[in-house]
Amino acid sequence: MKAKTRFSLCLEEWSKGTGSAIAALLLLALGFLIQGCVSTKIATIQQNIDLYKDQQISIRGTVTETLTVPGIKTGVYQIKDSSGQIWVISSEQIPKRGETVQVKGTVSTGIEVLGKKFGTVIKQQL
Repeated sequence: MKAKTRFSLCLEEWSKGTGSAIAALLLLALGFLIQGCVSTKIATIQQNIDLYKDQQISIRGTVTETLTVPGIKTGVYQIKDSSGQIWVISSEQIPKRGETVQVKGTVSTGIEVLGKKFGTVIKQQL
């Protein structure tokens, strides 16, 4: 049996730590991937507003209504999924009615936009 050198011991310890670090990074990346793909149901957000307020979420639904100022491409739009509907505030061009969208953003409450008051909304992040 060959005697272990200081170098081989260091290499062995480093590889143990690296293996754990690589495994942790892979799990973290998988978590982000799953988080980005999984949509939260709109009703779940609205029924648990204290849990979701100021949290980043992802929702998927069909655009049912839009609210814009003529000449300005940004505004708010409402999306609907199988559980409910919610307004989305966007700083980008809003999608057209009937379009299916995936929205990532932060849940907020008590917002007023263009003179209209909204309860729970998603502030879209781009």
